[in-house]
Amino acid sequence: MVKPRGPEEVVEAVRAAEAEAACLHPWGRGSGVLGASLPPPDCAILDLSGINEVRVDADAQLVEAGAGATLESIDLEASKHGLILPLRPQSIKLASIGGATQTLASGWLQPGYGNIEDAILYVDLVYGGGRMYRIGSPRSPRGVEAPLHPAAVLGAEGALGAVIKVGVKLRRSPGGVAAGAYKFDSIEAALSVARELIQWSPPALLRVFDEREASVMLGVDSAVLVYQYYAIDAQAAESLADAAGRLASTLGGRRASDSLVERFLRERGRYSEHLEALASAGLVVDTIDLAATWNVLPRLWKEALKTLDGTSGVVAAMAHAGHFYPGGGALYIIVVAESLGPLASAWRGVMEKATSLGAAITHHHGVGRMKVRWAALASKDSLEALCRLAEALDPKGVFRGSPLRRYCGGLNCLSEHQ
Repeated sequence: MVKPRGPEEVVEAVRAAEAEAACLHPWGRGSGVLGASLPPPDCAILDLSGINEVRVDADAQLVEAGAGATLESIDLEASKHGLILPLRPQSIKLASIGGATQTLASGWLQPGYGNIEDAILYVDLVYGGGRMYRIGSPRSPRGVEAPLHPAAVLGAEGALGAVIKVGVKLRRSPGGVAAGAYKFDSIEAALSVARELIQWSPPALLRVFDEREASVMLGVDSAVLVYQYYAIDAQAAESLADAAGRLASTLGGRRASDSLVERFLRERGRYSEHLEALASAGLVVDTIDLAATWNVLPRLWKEALKTLDGTSGVVAAMAHAGHFYPGGGALYIIVVAESLGPLASAWRGVMEKATSLGAAITHHHGVGRMKVRWAALASKDSLEALCRLAEALDPKGVFRGSPLRRYCGGLNCLSEHQ
């Protein structure tokens, strides 16, 4: 393990590795779930968790954070200035901002505030030869004043180099918050409401639960849609929430208690407890993120769960959707299995089903070892372009430990997982 204390030591480590034909694999906080952060045996870990300084410019609504800073630490610092970090995944206490850039992370405020690519202003990247470049700009509210946008290096999972600093846009803390919850007879009906809401004035939070997850998470025996609006004041928030409620009622929704929103926010913070309870029962649990256009999403939801229901050794499967766009949304599946064997079968079944339906095999968890083979089948041209860029930036292969970079070398990372 190499643990630099600042950007200069990252540069020094990369130059030393290149001189010795060694391999370094960037590591943030290790919260990823698809194996992107795991180095192969011939690579040393480049632990960036010690580069974690957080500096807020309240007037510019900008934070500059070291790659190892947790998202929670950034949000806490921003809150001192009446600001919030718009990127708020369930793993906010664990995830680093550097890792978030490398896995195309998102969070539960995506409907209103977007994903990591919508929050980034610039990225400081160290790549082959120990060269360090700032891609993007703190001077532009768009993050770009030259041809290359910082989004060009997001999602590379360490294949292009080590992200050491990130500039992120902050948002004002809401002056008013209003919520609503509705029950539906079908997932299709709930999704029809989500589709309309996302077209106009999207809520900050928008989530659809199927009846399985609603039963476990909310104690409700039907599909449920919950939403929460952030606005300049309470009156504006209530007005938006009321309009959303009228739409939900028109499209078949039945008003439920607003307390379901608070229950969801409370329960989602207890995921570690739920994992420990399942582990103590001898079970394993995993999550699979997919995405699809509106014409495919409802069918993907049903077919993926049908596949899991028919997989021997799968104890339970449930799903929700919490990331939405004018053109579609993301599906988040939770799988509980008796052991790793059935879990591997579940993964293969869901990936094959998603591919056959024309859905995207990943949304906000990245690719990693778990999905690199499927990503190669679905997005071969994009991966090959990444390989060419990696060869240009890092010809000596210092960062060859990334699963994406190992794909460039023709290695089947799925076999490593199995």
